[in-house]
Amino acid sequence: MSEIKVIFESYDSNISKNKTVPLDLCLDDALQGAVMSLGLQNASYRFGLVRTGEVLATHLTFEESKILPNDRLVLIPFDKTVDWTKNNSKSYEYVDLSATDKNASDGIPYKLSLSTIGNNKKLKDHIIYLDEYYENHPNDFFSDFNNHEKTRFENFYRNFIENEDTSYSINKILKIWCDDISQGYRLTLIEI
Repeated sequence: MSEIKVIFESYDSNISKNKTVPLDLCLDDALQGAVMSLGLQNASYRFGLVRTGEVLATHLTFEESKILPNDRLVLIPFDKTVDWTKNNSKSYEYVDLSATDKNASDGIPYKLSLSTIGNNKKLKDHIIYLDEYYENHPNDFFSDFNNHEKTRFENFYRNFIENEDTSYSINKILKIWCDDISQGYRLTLIEI
């Protein structure tokens, strides 16, 4: 069995640990060990790969994720998003989803982060605020009955993809986002 040495890092960069892991280990299995190893509070995290600036799918193995020796894997809480375009020494910055310009009475914030693939990487966010009903029925939020929100999202998407060649349709993106919301994810990241 082949192994690889990687660096697990807390989202605030205060703690990091070098670990050797099997290449065939699923990232989801490594995630809990990394959380415990770094002494982080018991919350939901996902891995961000600093080298590529992407959030990794946890159902893949280290080998399938194309992790290289000494790659830095940052544990990102689900209530934060990463702005990989910042040019600080760590090459990423976190944005707290709970720090918004709206009141809690407006609902719970849910964020969709769209990014493009390739050399001209763009990143743009769309935030909605859902009450308990729409958290359980997010498709209704974008239904014809609530046409204002669907139109607002369509305008956001069209502005984002101008001059981009993409196979993603508005309905496909909304389906992915609504599925994530239904499962309780407050942040959805989609590369198009």
